[in-house]
Amino acid sequence: MEDRFGYGAIVGAIRPEEREEMLGLLLEAPAGEMPAGAEEEPPEACPRCGCPRTVRRGRDADRAQRRLCRGCGRSFRASTGRVLGATKLPAATWARYAEAMLAGATLRDAAAACGVSLKTSFSMRHRLCEVMASMLPAFEAGPGCPVEADETLVPDSLSGNHSRSAGFPCPAPHAGAGATGPLPA
Repeated sequence: MEDRFGYGAIVGAIRPEEREEMLGLLLEAPAGEMPAGAEEEPPEACPRCGCPRTVRRGRDADRAQRRLCRGCGRSFRASTGRVLGATKLPAATWARYAEAMLAGATLRDAAAACGVSLKTSFSMRHRLCEVMASMLPAFEAGPGCPVEADETLVPDSLSGNHSRSAGFPCPAPHAGAGATGPLPA
């Protein structure tokens, strides 16, 4: 069955030069989320409360510097609060997954290509989509006029009791449940 409207159709409609540009952006996104150096730059403020008063507080098992917030008393590291900050997968796995995602691979194919489970593949796809969404600028219809798109109302719901609804006739009669005659005494 041909996928005319889904993810495969979108990826198939992309020109090769656009695909290369998109791959570069996808590879930059995890790299920007996970600093490559051993020393991460200290954040300006606590990611939880926003207090700028932080001090060094030891190191993690992977030798990343932890910080202590003097405002809320919680410890954190530079990658805390980022979309890919809590990942345990190496950057090479994320790069292979980004390439598979851009090639239009299904979740199962991408999982097999990267050596991860189907559940992990699902989580990775959603995390990469979150990172890409964070890179997009806010859409505005005009100067100072923000637009918010939510859901589309389609008045074709067949659930619920339609006997009281005058404006929406039910397309099929109710099948009924139980006996049709009077109840036994």
